[in-house]
Amino acid sequence: MGQLWQRWVGYGLLALLVALVFGGSVRNAYVAWDDPSFVAGSPAVQHGLSWEGLRWAFEGNLTRADTTLEYWMPITALSRLIDAEFGGMRAGWVHGMSAFYHLLAAMAFWSALARLGMDRGRARVVAACFAVHPVQVEAVCWAAGRKDVLAGLFWALTLWAYAAYAQRRSRRGYLVVLALFVGALMAKPSVMMLPAVLLLVDHWPLRRFGRERFWFLVAEKVPLVLLTGLSLLTSVLAQVDHGGLKSLDQYPLWVRLGNGALAYAGYVGSFVWPSGLAPVYPHPGLAFPVVWAIAAGLALGAATATAWCFRGRVPWFFTGWLWFVCTLVPMSGLVQLGGAARADRYLYTAMVGLAIVAVEAGASIARQSGRGSSALRGAVVGVLAVWALLAARQVGYWRDTITLFERAVAVTGPNRIALNSLAVARLQAGDLEGARRDLVASLAMDDANPHAWLMLGRVLLLKGEAAEARWCFETSARLDGQPARAWYFAGVAAERAGDLEGALSAFAEAGRVAPEWGRPLLERARILDAKGEGEHAVRERAEAGRRKVGQGLDPLEQE
Repeated sequence: MGQLWQRWVGYGLLALLVALVFGGSVRNAYVAWDDPSFVAGSPAVQHGLSWEGLRWAFEGNLTRADTTLEYWMPITALSRLIDAEFGGMRAGWVHGMSAFYHLLAAMAFWSALARLGMDRGRARVVAACFAVHPVQVEAVCWAAGRKDVLAGLFWALTLWAYAAYAQRRSRRGYLVVLALFVGALMAKPSVMMLPAVLLLVDHWPLRRFGRERFWFLVAEKVPLVLLTGLSLLTSVLAQVDHGGLKSLDQYPLWVRLGNGALAYAGYVGSFVWPSGLAPVYPHPGLAFPVVWAIAAGLALGAATATAWCFRGRVPWFFTGWLWFVCTLVPMSGLVQLGGAARADRYLYTAMVGLAIVAVEAGASIARQSGRGSSALRGAVVGVLAVWALLAARQVGYWRDTITLFERAVAVTGPNRIALNSLAVARLQAGDLEGARRDLVASLAMDDANPHAWLMLGRVLLLKGEAAEARWCFETSARLDGQPARAWYFAGVAAERAGDLEGALSAFAEAGRVAPEWGRPLLERARILDAKGEGEHAVRERAEAGRRKVGQGLDPLEQE
């Protein structure tokens, strides 16, 4: 009864910590960085818990028919349907639910680590670190980052089920492990290194090495690895469709290795000293500091070699450090997705390994120095208090798009993603000059970004500079692999500039590259009527009737 009471008191304290740190997130708005297209503005999400919504959740990205899902992740999609059903997609509700899932993940990690054999008090401290560390803010407060939180929750539940299976091996217990791991993959495929982490916890704290054959322990993980392979296949196909997978021409292997080493160093630094956190850390490309990358790589190798050499004497360092290293392999940049060097959200589950090392090291130092548990408790409370204060401040930066990305620019300097997101927010707020300034600065860094050209055209169109806007839209169309909306708005700009023939030509091009979209043909019909070419207008309307009409596409939608 005493242990049960302590456990529930511990859960209550975790809930209090999460509420104090993340309670302010319910006042935050959505941010113009994937939230509009993947969450708030996704038409499929509005179905709620209906058969249509459930079908979208499980089939949308598997068939690659819906671009509002980055991967096949039906668990994350289901959570969005629940948001729509019960909260009407209000930003405060969505953020509150993410904080609730984060609390469940913290509780699950505490229970899992204790059941695996870690000292219950130390497991509680690790869970508290996980709950309040500032690097967790991005995953919890970014609506589109919900997938990281849910993946972390299922990761912890899989660990808990695996501990139960290891204690009393049974077919039913193993099936539960498989089911929960599938749940983790269905939340976000980046949990693919969990089978390797299960092998690490076999060494410590389960201590199955020596009691059971090594190859049997490896064979246990084979079904999990096969499931990982299937998930990886769907993820790669999805990223190819989204255009997120970068080629070796863009990021050569030596650049990926160098940035990966720097990223690992940055993650350790963010864990130890969580200051200067930002939603975007721009990739340096070919200009990364080679000397620092080599130093970071040597340090990473030395720490890993030390963990291996002392795996018997200091097993918690071996498990904790390699937990951190292995978990981040899919996000290390060897397979480069997007233009970021690293991201705080990638640390969501990886930081548990570092927390294990820090907590066990602190306990070992206190024991060897003879200072006792009171000094250790004081240090733990102090560190957690500082982290909680920093995390609560970080939550405030996610209040809205302008606050968030002005902070990003202040921390990392001007970068394309931050400037584009600021431009979207300023444009929505009516600050046309501010949006123009941000877009010009963004295009000075990367003039091959079709979305930035599209937004700049929109700004100029609203300012009444139709000819300049048309040039921007046409530039976007030449750069974009899917240029339908750029050509559509080029037609709008051409018409406003008085060039009706140019408008007809641009609308025709929009209709040609998007053969299921009828709106450009209706625009052509309207202009042809105005020119007195009624017969041609009738033909255009007839063709538009065979297509989906839709509305004029919104160039503010963030990609």
